[in-house]
Amino acid sequence: MMSVVADIPLFRIALGAGLGLLVALAANVLVLPRVLAYQRSHQDRFKSRVTGRPGDMDRVRRSTILVYRFVMPLVFAFVFGYAAYSLGANG
Repeated sequence: MMSVVADIPLFRIALGAGLGLLVALAANVLVLPRVLAYQRSHQDRFKSRVTGRPGDMDRVRRSTILVYRFVMPLVFAFVFGYAAYSLGANG
């Protein structure tokens, strides 16, 4: 019965997208706090690439959180869904 359901392309895509969202959630929980701690500990060495002066670390922190919480789940869901569809079509 499972092989019949797994043959439906939409099911494979949804399964891959769900796995991608789980990976993004794990990155949010496990990796994001470490990245923010690293940024905080190295903020004295941060310089803007445009002006060469010390940069706005609050803006960098907000941008990092935005990418981890919104952009990465979208990208991971799409890529994992496409990979599941492609692997199912070819395998």
